Amino acid sequence: EEDADDAQAHALNAALLLRRQDFAGTEREARVALQKDPNNVTALTQSGWFYFSAGSDQQRADYVTKGTERLRRAVSHDPRNPSAQLYYAIAALSTPGNESLARRHMRAFLQLSPSTALLTVAAPYRTQLGL
Repeated sequence: EEDADDAQAHALNAALLLRRQDFAGTEREARVALQKDPNNVTALTQSGWFYFSAGSDQQRADYVTKGTERLRRAVSHDPRNPSAQLYYAIAALSTPGNESLARRHMRAFLQLSPSTALLTVAAPYRTQLGL
């Protein structure tokens, strides 16, 4: 229980650091969170998005793969997590041949009554998917 709470604290800090674009801090906090709780959905989602985004920007296939796998694990552990569904859908849409996977996860995201902020992030991808 204590490790899970500690892991969640580190995961939430990773999310905050990611919003501040402190990528080294995001990676560090997510790593600590996942060491304490390998299935922490917040840490998997935040670090997954970080790795996917950084890998896409820097054309690093290893980061893209690592990020996509973490996002897949996040959705697998908590399919009712809107952030995990959204970012996995975006990653799938950005990967050739995965449009149907992206559409499935975007629909799942929309069924979860996501926040206005997440709906704003999703808007261009929804348009691209015709949703």
